[in-house]
Amino acid sequence: MKEKILDFINSTKETLLGLSTGTQVAIGIAGVVAVTGVVAGAVVISNANNKADDDYIFAKDSDTDIIEDIDLENEDLDIDLDEDLDIEDDDIDNDNDLENDTINTTDDVADNSSNNSSNSSNNSSSNNSSSSSTVTTKTETKTETIAYDTIRQNDATLDKGTEVVKTNGSNGTRTITYTVTYTNGTETNRTIKSNVVTKQPVDKVILVGTKEVVDKTSGRDYELESYLKSTSYFSVSSTKYHSMGGVKVSTFDSYLSQLHSGSISESGLRSTLLGMEWKEPNYHYPDSTMYCEIYDVSVVKFTTSETDYAKILNEISSKNLSGGEYKNVMCSWDNTTKKYTISVLRLSIST
Repeated sequence: MKEKILDFINSTKETLLGLSTGTQVAIGIAGVVAVTGVVAGAVVISNANNKADDDYIFAKDSDTDIIEDIDLENEDLDIDLDEDLDIEDDDIDNDNDLENDTINTTDDVADNSSNNSSNSSNNSSSNNSSSSSTVTTKTETKTETIAYDTIRQNDATLDKGTEVVKTNGSNGTRTITYTVTYTNGTETNRTIKSNVVTKQPVDKVILVGTKEVVDKTSGRDYELESYLKSTSYFSVSSTKYHSMGGVKVSTFDSYLSQLHSGSISESGLRSTLLGMEWKEPNYHYPDSTMYCEIYDVSVVKFTTSETDYAKILNEISSKNLSGGEYKNVMCSWDNTTKKYTISVLRLSIST
């Protein structure tokens, strides 16, 4: 019987070597053989009694298929196999009393079933523990700075190369509220709940000069005077006293010069001229005398940094001066202050 078992194991060694640890192989005769270990390419097979001296060892790379012999108390082996091995009835020694020699393996199977159930329970508990997650949601608020913009504006009243800060800038603020999800303490999602500007930024405004810088000798500016007198604001018709060669024109020019130089004030000049009377030859009738009187005096003196002639004329016009019989203007330039001094006199004369 022993020889038959050895022959069977030798003939089925490839199948046995392919089995997993713990797989039981049923030979169909009394006794149980189990694959108990796979170590370094070898398969160790022992009988159900787990006696160390009953072991067989198969080595794939050895010329000897059975390295250690076996001395089984039971002549017959009953092996539990995952893969069905067909053994002909005539290969089994019918002389053996199978009923007497059959080894009860129920307890071993029950023990294995209990162990597998325990392992399965432990694995299930471990998997449930690893798969369970703690999810929490929190609201978080963040404040961001909104930087102000800088705006540059051209200014014709400022000389080229000059820059003046008109408005200082200030930053704004933005408040963002997030809904944050944490899984086991680790952030897994973040969404914006609200985004509100809590303070508007204020732009910084810088004025940039575009006016051409005038560099000329200080003193009387006849060029500007000539431009102003050529305009309709200072022209007089042929019926006006000034155009008729009035005898007092030089006197009025003298008073305007005093005003321009600062020798007399605006109010002083107004008091001096208002109500002045005189007589002179009639322009239309040389043989007769004409009586004249000043009944209105408009006088102004001011300084301006404006260098554009047309804009200077607009400034004069904005003074709302009256009088049409006499109109005159004097201008001077101060190269230190880069400003013009403008003096204007207009008189209303009755004849």
